[in-house]
Order: sequence, then C-alpha cells, then structure tokens
Amino acid sequence: MSTVQLNLYARCLHFRTEVRVALPEYPNQRNENIPYRQAFEPALRFPVVYLLHGFTGDYTDWTSMIPIERFAAETGFAVVMPHGYNTWYRNVPGGFQMESFIADELPAAVEALLPVSSAPRDRFIAGLSMGGTGAIRMAWRYPERYRAAAAMSAVPDLTQSFCEASDPSYEAQLRQSVQSVYGGETAAQNEGDELLKLGAAQQRLGVKLPPLLFHYGEQDVRFQAQYLPFKRFCEANRLPVTFATAPGRHNFDYWEPTIRQIFRWFMEVHQNS
Repeated sequence: MSTVQLNLYARCLHFRTEVRVALPEYPNQRNENIPYRQAFEPALRFPVVYLLHGFTGDYTDWTSMIPIERFAAETGFAVVMPHGYNTWYRNVPGGFQMESFIADELPAAVEALLPVSSAPRDRFIAGLSMGGTGAIRMAWRYPERYRAAAAMSAVPDLTQSFCEASDPSYEAQLRQSVQSVYGGETAAQNEGDELLKLGAAQQRLGVKLPPLLFHYGEQDVRFQAQYLPFKRFCEANRLPVTFATAPGRHNFDYWEPTIRQIFRWFMEVHQNS
C-alpha cells in the first residue's frame, strides 16, 4: 500500500488544493524474483473510490480517524480523498466550482498522474454526512461516470429543519453554510427538493442510475427526518437504492465499521460487473 499527497492547481477552484490518495500494492510489488519495473506494472490501473468528507472536516479525516488505507488494501481500490471546503460539493454561486472539480477536473488529474482507471465500471463514489449528500448528487447527475455510490448519514432533503440536533452552535453553522452555498435559504430549500426528485426524473427519462447504498445510524439525530422519508421516496419511485442501518450516531464510531462494509459492497459490485 502506498499513500500519495497531491498538491495541485485546480482551475475550478482558482487555487492549489490538497488531495490524498491511497493506492493498493501491485500484485508483484514484494516479489524479489522479478525486476523492479516488472513489479510495478505500467499498464495496471486500479479501480477507484472517490471519498468525500463531511461538514467541518477535511480530506485527512479518512486517514486520521479511520484506517482507510487498510480498507483500500483489503479490497484493491485506490482511494481519492479531496478537500471539500464546506461547499456541500456544489458549484457555489460566485465561488468555488466544487461540483465541477469533483466530477470533471479531479478525475482527469488523478487518471493522468496516478495508476487509476478511467473506465466508468471501475469508478465509485462515497461520502459521509455532507459528503454523502455530495456522493448522491454526483451519482444521480452524472450516472454514466460511476459504477456505484454509497452515502452514510447523508442529508438528501435540505427542506428539512436543522433544529433537531443537540448542539445549537453546530446546527447554526450548518444552516449558515447551506444558505451560503446554495445562495440563500429559499434557494437551498428549492435545490434540496430538486435533489430528491433528480433520481426519479432521470429514471423517467430511461437513464440507468448506478446502484446506491444508503446507510444510517439508528440513533442519528436526523434518522427520522432524513433516512425514513428518503427511503419512502426512493421506494415509491423504484430507484436503485439499497437501504441499511446499524446502531450508531453521527460520529466516527459508526462511520468506521460502516465504510468498511461499503468498500466490501463496492468490491462485490465490481466483481459482478
């Protein structure tokens, strides 16, 4: 397993940004009986998971709070961890074009610089909380680019109030961030409603959506407001979403074992492609 730290200029952001990438070992990397250049096979391209962090976090969360390199090594995926800057992975009006960066510029850069596959059948996306919301949007807005997607503790319905959590200060920051990114409270609510309807609209058009695994902690403060309504909506519209829950709250005690399950699910999906 190798870890690569990229510092690259992003045209979509107009500044240099950090991206961490975990790469599995090459099959013959430890084989002392073959030359080095054969051990690192130039033609090999790893399947890849683009992994999006949550609100107030950054790309280092996946390696400081979760042993994501080990999960990558176990499943054979490269893992690309960008910095999301509290943008909800959206194109912010007059600001960061983060959706374009994640959907277009980041894959182009990673596929050119590292041994990462460019084939849609090898490309996956996942995230937690804000990152889970971003992963859903990417999978549904760009369905031809991803084999599958997964979201933990996501907030797919931004029309719901943020007042149900126990930390008023955090909730105020969250609400302010959403309003800033979406261009005001009304715009945020309208766009939140659109996200719920995006998948159904794509399905009506005959677009094949990638399968989505939607996972939630049963003690999460948003379980009633987000998980259950989203489940009812997706089932009513026959969207290709698998729902799963486990005991847990909105924290890394829940996210660590869950992301490991997600990687194993991705591996099964990839093997059955």
